[in-house]
Amino acid sequence: MTSEERRSLLHDFVTDTPPAGNTVTSPTGTVTPPAGDTVGPQFGDTVTPPAGDTVAPPKDTSTLITESTQTYVTPPATEFRKAHAMFLPVTLLIYVSVGIGYFTTQQWIQHYVKIKLGFTNDSMPGCNASKNSTRYKDFHEVERQTAQWSMYVTLAAAVPSIFATAIVSSYSDSVGRKFLFILFSGSTTIRLTLCSLAIYFKWDLIWIVVAIGLDGLTGSTHTSSSAAMAYLADLTSSGHHRTIALTINDGFHMLCVTLSLLVGGVFVRQFGFLVPMIVCAGMACLAFILTLCFLPESHGRQNRSEVHSVCKALSRITDIYTGSSFNQNKAPYIVLIICYFFQELVGTHRTSIEILYQLGQPFCWGADKIGVFSAARHATQGLAGIVFIVPLKRCMSESYIAAFSAFFNTGSFILEALAKSDIILFLVPVLATFGFLAVPMFKSLLSRMTPADKQGSLFASIVAVQCLCGVVASFLFSQIYRATVTVFHGFVFLILAGLAALVLVLVVVYRITQSQDVEDEGDEIENDVFIQSVRSLNS
Repeated sequence: MTSEERRSLLHDFVTDTPPAGNTVTSPTGTVTPPAGDTVGPQFGDTVTPPAGDTVAPPKDTSTLITESTQTYVTPPATEFRKAHAMFLPVTLLIYVSVGIGYFTTQQWIQHYVKIKLGFTNDSMPGCNASKNSTRYKDFHEVERQTAQWSMYVTLAAAVPSIFATAIVSSYSDSVGRKFLFILFSGSTTIRLTLCSLAIYFKWDLIWIVVAIGLDGLTGSTHTSSSAAMAYLADLTSSGHHRTIALTINDGFHMLCVTLSLLVGGVFVRQFGFLVPMIVCAGMACLAFILTLCFLPESHGRQNRSEVHSVCKALSRITDIYTGSSFNQNKAPYIVLIICYFFQELVGTHRTSIEILYQLGQPFCWGADKIGVFSAARHATQGLAGIVFIVPLKRCMSESYIAAFSAFFNTGSFILEALAKSDIILFLVPVLATFGFLAVPMFKSLLSRMTPADKQGSLFASIVAVQCLCGVVASFLFSQIYRATVTVFHGFVFLILAGLAALVLVLVVVYRITQSQDVEDEGDEIENDVFIQSVRSLNS
């Protein structure tokens, strides 16, 4: 079927009134309405209307069927109201509190290791010492133990999150999205409070691991990510508008991380570790109160699914990739989710590795300079998402933007691995500007290929993959860094560059194997559905 034929079929399906006796065909089945009734066809039905009747498009979904992919365009489940703007301050407080808390925790781990080994509190021992000196060996022991505890902390959050997030996020289809925000802000408040106590009393680092592990039982930061995606999906139609919304949300997250890194670096340098952690706990508590009292529900009761058992919730997630009803979409689904896996894998643990990299030779950076670098990288990526997504989307489809992003991501890792001076290292954020755009593009492509009643399960599967990446990345890259730091300090970034290049190759494979205009036609469907909805409201 050619592009012109598909557009003609789409136009007839959405806007035309069929002549008497004509049959409107959908994938399977046949339904003949009684005389005088107006037919609203559902997917899977073939409807033969009586003479003079008008066939209305499906109430909830329009679909484009191509040779390889099925694209669904769903209108927003909830009409946007001013009260939904409370989403911004709630996510701002959550993102910033988590960002400052994460940065402070990473710095506290190394600080505690130095105290434990009997070194001074204000400097890294032997960072600038010669390789044959005792101070240099002490420096590498501190670096080794810091990497080890950083891995424990990451695993404590990521391992339970794999299962918790998949289940909790899927249940939001039944109990609503607000539940996710309440759960996450509450667990974050508890975690940061326990970390504050551990810092104040100088408890062993195992208590930091315990606090983060308890938070992981509720899904940790992945629950927040799933809540934000589902909330925006309820307020936007799939396709072009949802792509922009998801990208802006990810860009907003990056800017919040930028703010938290800048503030965190200053806080740690001026006030130590306790004050920043207490402030983070207070912000998380405020987010909990705002969510509980003011944040409206975006997923109305009329749109909710039945409450399922845990096994059923998990099976709804895997059905997207293994169910017989998705046979036509299995290949693109699998390619895209693999792309998303490797894209998250190279990004989810990047900041932790960079902190270790910058603390060591030849840079020997302090907390304030580390904060500036991390803030610069997150700021450029966040601004790229917010400022450039609209013009980029006008020029390119999602898959081309993803390939463009993977290319720049690969280059930034190579530059970081080979950097020998501060100036070269500070060029990394410039090259990494578009490096994160592939993440929301993959989310949007997967969402576009998923029917309305599976969106919650889709986002649950996406977040589950994100959790899995956290586990794999924290273990794999920490171990690679520990094993190669004395041989080639930046070797781990060459590994990351290779994985980022693999994403680029997979995106090219996806684009070659799919219809060249399917993404553009999906946007056309969305616009037609939007126009039709406006006409219906006006009438």
